[in-house]
Amino acid sequence: SRDTVKKGLLYLLENHDDHLAQVAGVVLGKVFAAEQKDGGWDTLVDVLCAMVGSGGSSSSSSSSTADFKTINALHALGFVCAELEEDYTNQDHVNKALTVIIQSINLPEPKAVLYAVNALRNAVHLVSRNFDVPAERDMIMKMLCQAATNQDPKVRVVGFEALALIAERFYNKIGPYMEAIYTITTNTLQTTPSYLLGESEENAKNHLAPSSSSSSLSSSTLSTHTDKVATQAIEFWCVLGEVEEDIIEMNRERAASSSPSSSSSTSSSS
Repeated sequence: SRDTVKKGLLYLLENHDDHLAQVAGVVLGKVFAAEQKDGGWDTLVDVLCAMVGSGGSSSSSSSSTADFKTINALHALGFVCAELEEDYTNQDHVNKALTVIIQSINLPEPKAVLYAVNALRNAVHLVSRNFDVPAERDMIMKMLCQAATNQDPKVRVVGFEALALIAERFYNKIGPYMEAIYTITTNTLQTTPSYLLGESEENAKNHLAPSSSSSSLSSSTLSTHTDKVATQAIEFWCVLGEVEEDIIEMNRERAASSSPSSSSSTSSSS
């Protein structure tokens, strides 16, 4: 039955096997999306939020289990957010999910932080009402800027991806945050190996070559850790530029359609 499948999927989220739990998270998102068409399984968001909360606040004696529950529930919550339609009407669910996700970005477990930032990125299309509230908008942007400066490059990549989505959807509301984003992106590019920004790889390898055995980090490893971050930092400005081009073109079309010459030509043709 449907209930048996749902209970089984939720049970797998408490499994220590990463692969099983992650697959369960993906399937939960798909099942939830299918159920929403019939107005079903409205309790899933509450269940996942409670699982994240209970995992994060468990006693130290069961910290390992708590970490697994939190991580797996956050992973599933990310897929659920991604599957929700933009016109999803249960704002209470959106608010609960956002609260749990944002709180989880400050958790000490790196993988939990990664999944929390991923979930926030997947929820960008749902936060229109939250972005209308300055305090909530400030908190969302603070968390994304924090993610973009995280020590884990995977977190930074997702943080920049989310910032690009924000720029695309909420261009008219990100003005107050542009100075901070500019600082973050320029700092990111300044710490990126130069061959990733146009210098030849051979020259960059000479710059990166260790003078002694004190460094075991190869240039290829450094590239793997930084090239995606740099790419996403640049992508933010590319997206911003595309949005501004669209706005300029839209304004030109409006000006042309409302100009006297346009009106007279329309009258003469009639």
